[in-house]
Amino acid sequence: MKTRRLALAAAFLLLAACAYQPGPVSERLTGAEEGTVWFESVDAYDFTPDGSAPPIVVEGDLTIPEAHDGAAVVLSHGSGGVGALHRRWAEVLQGWGYATLTLDHFGPREVINTLHSQVRVTEQQMALDILNAVRLLESHPAIAPGSVRVMGWSKGGTAGLLAALDPVQRLAGLAPPALAAAVLFYPYCNFRGAVPAKTPITILHGTADDWTPIGFCRTFLGDLEAAGAEVALIEVEGGLHGFDNWRAARSEQPRSVTIREASPRCTLRLAPDLTATRSLDGNHGVASFAERRRFLEACAVRGVTYGGAPLRRAEIEEAVRAALAD
Repeated sequence: MKTRRLALAAAFLLLAACAYQPGPVSERLTGAEEGTVWFESVDAYDFTPDGSAPPIVVEGDLTIPEAHDGAAVVLSHGSGGVGALHRRWAEVLQGWGYATLTLDHFGPREVINTLHSQVRVTEQQMALDILNAVRLLESHPAIAPGSVRVMGWSKGGTAGLLAALDPVQRLAGLAPPALAAAVLFYPYCNFRGAVPAKTPITILHGTADDWTPIGFCRTFLGDLEAAGAEVALIEVEGGLHGFDNWRAARSEQPRSVTIREASPRCTLRLAPDLTATRSLDGNHGVASFAERRRFLEACAVRGVTYGGAPLRRAEIEEAVRAALAD
């Protein structure tokens, strides 16, 4: 027992020593910054129209390429955190002339990943990070007003989808359309609600994805379209979750969490006024750690598949380029 206590004490000391320490916060970019930048966001576990959410400092990796055309893309990672997939896409975007800001939503919140729980960081928090990153980027003298896009993957794709909605942009203090385009890879879309969106939305999704089923996106995009949004769904036939991670072999991830049930108890309603997000049957909310955990306990299952589709690379890159340019 004594050895275990000493080990635990040492572990807690190590965690304390490794607590996240942000660098100097930028309210505006002068043009001299490159590499890691820090900025203030809002730590809203669920959307809070009353303004009660606390502030948080988050970070991103900023690159302005030599052949910059004045536009920029905010990159929002998935449940595994920032990885090689996002860095490779950032290089592709830079080659197309875009400045890139690759966000780290997790490090500032002292989270490694959310693969096995999905409760430590929410898509709402990440959506507001994206929009506060837009505000920062638009202060850069080399970024043209109204030229910032977002690309997101999985959880970050859901965050980008939420960030594209008009009421979320207004909540962040921005006038719609705050984003010139939203291009999203395999987001979780099990929401309902005819919410307006002036930002054009393109989703790329695999038909064989068992982590974030494509059917949810077909339904939710229909709701958004009914509210006047410009939406497109590019279906990658046979594509798995992670199909754009060209080097990834097919793998089974038995501990990772997902929801595949489209019932009223497991589908979330998004209200245009952003009142508390609840299940369609009203029995579950997601406004707190405890509520979200109960929702997942009722609806989530474990076991998903992941894998790249390298033979589709050229057509997918061309589709992304076209969606960003529109």
